[in-house]
Amino acid sequence: MKTHSKRKAESDAFDSVHQLMKGLHEVGLIKDETMRSFDDACLGGQENMDPERIARIRKNARMSQPVFAHYLGTTKSTVAKWESGEKKPSGPSRRLLEVVDKHGIGILAG
Repeated sequence: MKTHSKRKAESDAFDSVHQLMKGLHEVGLIKDETMRSFDDACLGGQENMDPERIARIRKNARMSQPVFAHYLGTTKSTVAKWESGEKKPSGPSRRLLEVVDKHGIGILAG
């Protein structure tokens, strides 16, 4: 079953993330449902990612800022700045937050 779209990613960064996930899906390491989530995340529209939402996503994952940052591939300082509104996540970071919000942190852990 083909689950990935022929839509073009909004940027080279999104395209890189999508191509990586597509490759993992093709070799059977990513399930169809997960690939559809990445299609939506990398190829879909942008969602609002305000500081309160980011903090809620992290707290729902029951993680400290340093642990959450590790899972997202960023720093504790960056997560703290997102949650304070000093900085906004963009590109792949925003998309990862959207996927974690929709499917839980386990999507990155397993």
